[in-house]
Amino acid sequence: MQVIWKNYKVFPSKIKKYEGKPTYHFFGEYKNEFNKMTKCHSYVGDYFDNFEDNAWYDIVNKMKNNRDRYYVTSNMRFKNREEQLISADSNPVIVESISKEDWNKKVVVVEPVEDFSHNLFTVE
Repeated sequence: MQVIWKNYKVFPSKIKKYEGKPTYHFFGEYKNEFNKMTKCHSYVGDYFDNFEDNAWYDIVNKMKNNRDRYYVTSNMRFKNREEQLISADSNPVIVESISKEDWNKKVVVVEPVEDFSHNLFTVE
C-alpha cells in the first residue's frame, strides 16, 4: 500500500522505558478500496529498534529539511485499520516527492461538449 505523508508533530514519549524521548506522529493519506483518499497516521520514535534500519529516519530528515514537499511511500501496512493506524514496523520506501503546490492544485477536467440535435420546434 502507498501512503503520502504530509506532516508530523513531535512530542515526548510517555512510555516509562522511553519517557521524554521524541516521538513522531505522522499524518498522511492513502487510497482506500473505493479509490478515495483517506486520512491515516502513524507513531514512530527514534528509540524504536527499526527506526534507523528502515526509511523512517530518511522520511523524518527529508521532511525536516524540505518543508514544502510531501513524500509518497510504499511497503506500508496497517497496525489497526479501524483507527487508520499505519504500523511503525512497516519498512517504507520513498517512491516520490510532491510539492505542496502541485498536490493542492485543483485539476480541472474539461469535458467535451457534444452537439445536441433535436426536432422539438419543427412544424409539420
